[in-house]
Amino acid sequence: MKESLAISLSMTQSRLETQSLLEQIQVQTEELRVTNETLEKQAQSLQVSEENLQVQQEELQVTNEELELQAQSLMKSEEELKKQKDALEAENVKRKEAQKQLEIAVEKANAATKAKSMFLANMSHEIRTPMNGVIGISDIMSQTKLNVEQQGYIKLISTSANNLLTIINDILDFSKIEAGKIEMERIPFSIKTIIEDTADVLQFKAAEQNNEIYTYVDNEIPLSLIGDPVRLQQVIMNLANNAVKFTESGAITISCELQKVTNNKAHLMFKVVDTGIGISEEGQKKLFKSFTQVDASTTRKFGGTGLGLVISKKLIEKMNGAFGVESVAGEGSTFYFTASFNIDKDQIQQKQIEDRNYKELNIMVVDNHEPSQMIFTKYLDAKEAKVVSALGTKQGIELVAEYE
Repeated sequence: MKESLAISLSMTQSRLETQSLLEQIQVQTEELRVTNETLEKQAQSLQVSEENLQVQQEELQVTNEELELQAQSLMKSEEELKKQKDALEAENVKRKEAQKQLEIAVEKANAATKAKSMFLANMSHEIRTPMNGVIGISDIMSQTKLNVEQQGYIKLISTSANNLLTIINDILDFSKIEAGKIEMERIPFSIKTIIEDTADVLQFKAAEQNNEIYTYVDNEIPLSLIGDPVRLQQVIMNLANNAVKFTESGAITISCELQKVTNNKAHLMFKVVDTGIGISEEGQKKLFKSFTQVDASTTRKFGGTGLGLVISKKLIEKMNGAFGVESVAGEGSTFYFTASFNIDKDQIQQKQIEDRNYKELNIMVVDNHEPSQMIFTKYLDAKEAKVVSALGTKQGIELVAEYE
């Protein structure tokens, strides 16, 4: 009995131990399963990481290749830039050398031009003196007893000498301007006197070609201004003389109007208007070129050096003015220029028209020349007179009949 009990107890104990061992094995198996799953997940994660690393490696390789291409491109660009830099430096050296040579050539040309101009300018007295002698002697001889043929010869000598003197004066003035030896005077003068004197000088020449000369000076212009009257009259004379020369059976108007007064300075607009042959648009482009006429036939028919307008333009520029022309071929020309002069404060400014009341006067201006009619009307308008204009006697009589 005891032995059976012992065996039973032993078997029970063995069973319990076996059950416990099975439970342990079960637990270990579970742990191994979990560990295995964890390892599998880690393996998967490692595989993904390896794939990512491979992708990144490929991307880095592509990037590296692109960087190598860019580096090569930059190296080429640097080489090209270096070549361009070398080429520019070589070109710059050439340009500097060329500029230096050009400056030397310009200096030589300027020196030669200045020497030529100074020579001509300094020869003014020597050239003019014999010409004045020829003109003076011919004038004296014209007053002696001569037959008709001799008088013709003397007139031809005098005309030719005066024309030659004009050409000489133009060339000498041009040379002085080019040499920078023209100096502008600053003395008191009257615009009215200059314009009227110019018209008086040209009156006989104009009459020979059946031309009328009219003058107009704005009543608002101060009587005495400060400037160079000789050079100003030279410009006006040149323009007016050209107008007379290129006009037949027509009219020439020399006018000056006040544009404004600022800082004791009068700004004036001068105009010389003619009804002559006019100038084409193509011809106007040649007007201010030295030694150039509008066309060759002009030089043959009317003479001249082609310097008058060039000299006039340069003189006006020295007066801080501007020069211009408006013309239509066959209809006439208008040459105009601006100039500014200081007002002479030391002179008592007098009124150019007598001081009387015109406001109550009824005045009729009758003239068959429209420019002359316009000038008289302007003068009277400035005095606030009541003006009626009639172009010719017939129209004047008709207007008088209407008023009666």
